[in-house]
Amino acid sequence: MKKLFTTSIALLTIFNLALAQAPTNLGFETWVDFVTYEDPTNWGTLNFGSAFVQGFPVTATKSTDAHTDSFAIKLTTQAASADLSGFGFNHDTVPGLMVYGNIGGNETGFSYTQRPTSVQFWYKYTPAYDDSAGFLVQLTKWNPITQQQFLVGRGAVSMKDTVTTYTLNDAVIQYTDTVTPDSMFIIMFSSFEAVSLLGSNLNTTLAKPGSTLLVDDIKLMGVTEPTAIYTPLASAINFSLYPNPATSTLNIKCSGYDFTHGALTLDIIDMTGRLVQSVAFNTMQSAIDVSNLSAGMYAYRLKDARGAVKAGKFNIAR
Repeated sequence: MKKLFTTSIALLTIFNLALAQAPTNLGFETWVDFVTYEDPTNWGTLNFGSAFVQGFPVTATKSTDAHTDSFAIKLTTQAASADLSGFGFNHDTVPGLMVYGNIGGNETGFSYTQRPTSVQFWYKYTPAYDDSAGFLVQLTKWNPITQQQFLVGRGAVSMKDTVTTYTLNDAVIQYTDTVTPDSMFIIMFSSFEAVSLLGSNLNTTLAKPGSTLLVDDIKLMGVTEPTAIYTPLASAINFSLYPNPATSTLNIKCSGYDFTHGALTLDIIDMTGRLVQSVAFNTMQSAIDVSNLSAGMYAYRLKDARGAVKAGKFNIAR
């Protein structure tokens, strides 16, 4: 199986989570506040770059133009006013792109062992010029002998025409192997330039600023779904890090979380998207040693065993 990601997608390693067997938040009703932007819970976007690089656009936003309930995801291809070569882009345009599942390293996706017939979703699309949007789902299985994932099934659709009212689309999964998969991965994008980052046979076009894709109510077809889905109550948790900027010690203060559900974990991510430190704690106040970290800006992700609940950024000054 081809390596699926370039440096620009490595930004999304901040969203590597211990995701559940069944994907959650497929209607985009819960969101995580990253201070300068929001991302839907358990989904990753390229918005992370905007926290570190002035001129890196926010290309995924919460929209009240929803198919059902309150919110949908809006992906918009935008021109950047920054040098993006360090993020793996060879041009100044950033597609609206969103993924569900761990990326980076050897294993891609989230734990999943069913064989859905397709993945359906409701969408609107406004392409700029001759642009196209895309939706891709892959199921894979780990081969312990070759130490690689191999493809079990894939479904992909392209959207080229203007669609002004919510329309149902269906990514039918074509299986290439009869084995039971162990992982699934979902990605969608407002321009097909993004698909050049994948080991896919879809055609690509140059991303056009202004192309806008709205997606809501994703559903896996032909599988058994759980009767209840856990959603982190992010709004109920009061969390702070201080001092900011920090020098050698970073203090944690947390309330509104019931630690009988387990410890919380604080992940610290540098500006390249690399996880540099991870600390578990099970008290309302704690302190961690950051003296080994270089001066600069960092992002943090607070999570429990089932997903991210808070996120933000802080500085270290020497």
